[in-house]
Amino acid sequence: MISVNVTGTLGKYGYQNIPDEISDMILQVSTETAYLAAVSAAPYDPEPDGVHIKEDLQWRFISMLKLGVVWIKSAYANITEYGSKSRLPHPYMRKGAAAARSKMRSTIRSATKEVVTKNKKA
Repeated sequence: MISVNVTGTLGKYGYQNIPDEISDMILQVSTETAYLAAVSAAPYDPEPDGVHIKEDLQWRFISMLKLGVVWIKSAYANITEYGSKSRLPHPYMRKGAAAARSKMRSTIRSATKEVVTKNKKA
């Protein structure tokens, strides 16, 4: 099983100082972004017995716990992500985590600019 914990990433940016409804929105959007980035980077084999990581990826956001997770339970998920002696790595979860971090930064920046602009007008 491989998982990406989006909540831990937001903790670096001090989400405890952000109102709940905004932090929930940031976490949910970032978790979904991580999922979509992982799906787009995941390998897909059209053969019936092939690798179907795109279809096995899942995500969930739990507001009460401030928890956003993208995961996959598959016997070959680790080998695909990190590689092996005979197989090169094909990172898809790391790309999802990078996309989530980028989305968080941009969302926090835009929300901060919006609040500062409103406060200047008031």
